[in-house]
Order: sequence, then C-alpha cells, then structure tokens
Amino acid sequence: EFYQDGNGPENVGIYNLSKGVNRFCLSKPGVYEVTPRSCHQFEHEYYSYDTSSPSILTLTAVRHHVLGTIVTDKLMDVTVTIKSSIDSQPALVLGPLKSVQELRREQQLEEIESRRQEREKKGQEEEGSKPPVQEMVEELQGPFLYEFSYWARSGEKITVTPSSKELLFYPPYVEVVVSGESCPGKLIEIHGKAGLFLVGRIHPELEGVEIFISEKGATSALTTVFTDDKGTYSVGPLHSDMEYTITAQKEGFVLTTIEGTVGDFKAFALAGVTFEIKSEDDQALAGVLLSLSGGMFRSNLLTQDDGMLTFSNLSPGQYYFKPMMKEFRFEPSSQMIEVQEGQNLKIQITGYRTAYSCYGTVSSLNGEPEQGVSVEAVGQKDCSIYGEDTITDEEGKFRLRGLRPDCVYHVQLKAEGNDHIERALPQHRAIEVGNSDIGDVNIIVFRQINQFDLSGNVITASEYLSTLCVKLYKSENLDNPIHTVNLGVSLFFHFPPLLRDGESYMVLLDSTLSKSQYDYTLPQVSFTAIGYHKHITLVFSPTRKLPEQDIAQGSYIALPLTLLLLLAGYNHEKLIPLVLQLTTRLQGVRALGQTGSDTGSSEDAKRQTKKQKMRRT
Repeated sequence: EFYQDGNGPENVGIYNLSKGVNRFCLSKPGVYEVTPRSCHQFEHEYYSYDTSSPSILTLTAVRHHVLGTIVTDKLMDVTVTIKSSIDSQPALVLGPLKSVQELRREQQLEEIESRRQEREKKGQEEEGSKPPVQEMVEELQGPFLYEFSYWARSGEKITVTPSSKELLFYPPYVEVVVSGESCPGKLIEIHGKAGLFLVGRIHPELEGVEIFISEKGATSALTTVFTDDKGTYSVGPLHSDMEYTITAQKEGFVLTTIEGTVGDFKAFALAGVTFEIKSEDDQALAGVLLSLSGGMFRSNLLTQDDGMLTFSNLSPGQYYFKPMMKEFRFEPSSQMIEVQEGQNLKIQITGYRTAYSCYGTVSSLNGEPEQGVSVEAVGQKDCSIYGEDTITDEEGKFRLRGLRPDCVYHVQLKAEGNDHIERALPQHRAIEVGNSDIGDVNIIVFRQINQFDLSGNVITASEYLSTLCVKLYKSENLDNPIHTVNLGVSLFFHFPPLLRDGESYMVLLDSTLSKSQYDYTLPQVSFTAIGYHKHITLVFSPTRKLPEQDIAQGSYIALPLTLLLLLAGYNHEKLIPLVLQLTTRLQGVRALGQTGSDTGSSEDAKRQTKKQKMRRT
C-alpha cells in the first residue's frame, strides 16, 4: 500500500509484490510511505520513497506467519505453549484461547447491543411506538475451533504444546520447521478430547493420603496425588479408553477399598509399641534381640545404643514379645499384650547379668590383625559341658559371650574353619571367669604357607643336556604343559612355586635327540601337591643305533655270494672237473716259484760270502 504525505490516510495505490525486483508507475511526484501487508514480517513496519531521489527499496522478510488450529469436542480453557529452537527466544504462552464460536457469539452480542441502543434512541424520539423485538444469540455447538498464530524466523524450529484442565490432545505436541520461502499457512492441527477424571474420598476424612494411579497391569505408577483436608482427591484428565488401578497409602494407617465404590478407601489408624531395655544398674542395653509376633505380623529386631526399639504400623490385636541376649535374663521374660487402634504403648524391660564375656585379639607375628579366625572357649573340669565360639572382626578382635562364673576355660583357635592358620602362640590361654568381663586375651597366629616347591635332577651324560627339557602337566590335562624348563648345562631343575591344592601333576622328560639314531625311553613321574616340597630324579640313558652304512655294505656282499653258491650247486657236474684242473695248475706254478727262489737264495749267499772276504783284506 502506497500513501502520499498530505493526502490523508487513504492510500494512493495497492500493488502485489513478487520475489525479486518489482517496478511501479506513480501518478504524482513526491514522498510516499510504503506499508507492506503480507504473511511475512519485514525489517521495518513501513518504508519511505522520494521520487526526487529515486532508489530501489529493499524489503527483507525476517519473520513468517504460522497458523495453527485446535479442534475440541468440548468447550474448555485451552492454552498453547510455543517453544523455539532459538535459545535467546523465551517460550511463548498463548491463552486461554477463545474458540471461533465464542468470538462469533461475542460479535453477535455486540451487534445486538448496538442495535438495541439504536432502537432505544429512536424510541425516545418516537413516542408511542411498539416495543422492540428481543433478539437471541445462537447456542454454541461443537466441534469447537481454536485458532492461534506465531511469527517465526526462517529455519526456526518450534514446538507447540497445548494444555487444558479437562482435555487431552492428539498429538500431545507438534514440531514444525519454518522455511520462509513462501507463506507457511496452517502448519499445525491438533484435536482435543475430553479426558477421564478419577475422583475419590477417604473415610473418615484424612489429609495427606498418597494416591497412586497406574495403568492396569503396569508395575509403576502413572501419577501420584495427595488427599486434601477433606480427604478427597481428583486425578485427570486421563485417557478414557484405558483401565486404571487406584491404591492408597499413608504411614501409620491401613487403607482398604470400600466395596461398591471406585477410588474410595476406609482408613484404620495403626498402633505402635516402644520397648525400653535397661540393665539392673539402669544402663541402656544395646543389641538385645526382641521378637514380636501377632496375627500375620512377625519381626525380630535389635535394640539401638540407647536401649530403645519401636515397632510401628501395627494393626489392632494381640501381640507376643520375648527379649533375648546371651549373658542376661529379662523381666518380663515374655508377655502377651493387647494393642488398640491408634494406641502407642511403652513397655520397660530389665536385664539381669547371668554370664560374662572374654575380649581379645588375634594377630600375626608382625602385629597385623587377622580377620575371620574362629576362636572358642572350652570349659574345663566341672565346666567341660560348656563352650562358646566366635569369629574375629576386621580388626582381629573377638568377644566370647556367655561364659559362666566360677568356670575355667581354655581360649584357643577352633580346629575347624582355620585351614589358613598353621599354629597359634600360645596354643591356648586359660582364663577363670568371676563376676566381671575378661579382657586382653591376645593370640598370635602363623599362617599356612600355601606354596608347593618342585625341584629335581636328571642323571645322564653331559653331552645330552642341551637336548633335554622337563615339562610339568596337570594330570587332568596332559595335552598342554603348565611349565617347561630347559636344562641347558645343568643337571638340576626347579619349577615356579605351585599351590598346595592337593591336585595331581605329572613331570615328563623330553628330548630332541633323533629317534632314528638313538634308542631311549622318556621317564615320567606323577605326584600330588601335598606338603611343601617334592624332589624328583629322572634317568636318561640313550644308546646309539648301528650305522645304516655298515648294514648296507654287508647286505651288498651277501647277495652276490648267495647267488654264486646257488649257481655252483646247480652246475656241480661241470664245475668240479674245472676246479680240479685249476688246482693242478696252481700247484705246478707254485713248484716252479719255489725252485727259482732257492737258486736266488744260494746266489745271494755266495755274494755275501765274497763281500766278507774282501772286507778282511
């Protein structure tokens, strides 16, 4: 809309703008005021344009109009909360909103009132006229439409959440993102339906009762409320298509459902009993076990440091109590009591000393406390039928209760339950019980060494040591050794310590000597990890096998010789004459050789004789 100064409020032109550059012709020169009317909100409410200094007006949209509607089947208060994704933008609460029908009715009422006033004015001027006709407004009928809007920035994400005292909304909230490229229009549409209300009362009137509403079959409560000063409560709106369970509770009361009602309860005030237990010298007794039972109630609790113990939330009826603690007898020792509704009883009990305690510590040689050690007091002579036991605490302290006066006891470690203890010093402490407690009975203990050492040696030649290793297996798993020791140059070996667990083990000697060159047996020894040490001796005596080359040569000679003998036996008729002939020739040759030898020998002798004669001259 274009307005020109001095021409009054009427506009001089209305133009539709599109995105981008727009051109217009103005009929007159001068200064104009440009006011944008759009679903977009711009940087300024209006802009000025002077024809004497023409320029381009730039209109930049900063917000965009988002519309939303809520349709309900009942006329109720409706509030809308709009939360922006922009942190600096606070949440906007709209409402309570008025429906379109309500706004139309208000407009009709205003029009009727205006016409009435106008008729009254005319009636005064025209006397004797007929009375005016009474106008009626339309009755409000559903469904009812609620409209709301929001100016959002481009790219802004908004969360719209409707609320009402009696309506439930579907969906319960809507999230939309505004792009700003075009008019957003109606982006939000929500429907509201009348919810279910659960109303109840406590009889008699009781304030502060906690009411739990949960969906049928659910393990946790959907919502929780408290009754008001009149004992009433109201929960809602809830989804009407669901089934609900209502329970009630209040400390000190029993609440039961009243038959024939939904959500009404009958309240019964619970009773309480407080016990005060003191010794005969008026000292509070702590740690007294007090048993209280009656009807379906059973409880066993210990008195506090002040000797007090309170049982609360008791239903009216009869109860039986009995105090118990070693070294004391109590008066009354037990009793039946009657408890009325809402009554709080206080009962005093006195304890009388009948036995005494022995206090002490158990520690190691370096003074560290030993926790969990079983200690016992064993009666001697006439008191041999009596005995008490206990266990040391985290500080190594113990207390043996119930020791009878005029008895002698041996305080010692129990044989059972002290497997980790090897011995105690002293083995026992003798105490005589009088009319007071006994203290400073201290015992020093020595722990069991839970270690098993395994060592051994191998008897063998030193040349084989580098080929040997000793392997340790558990008897139940002979596939995987748990330890392996290579001998190297030493005949002795030692394994890492084992646990004294009584398990069965096996030690096996292994060698890398070639089986094709040596014959040997690998020794093995089984044992059980009992005691503290085990020493094992293993013997390794390999023998070298006959070389394969000598065996092969003997085999090669034997085969031809055997064949020749078989051939000679088969052709003996031809072979014998040849052998005889060969033998005869050999004998003739041997005779000739002997003759030559004799001749030569005589000639040599002669030469020797000549030489001797010549030497003489």
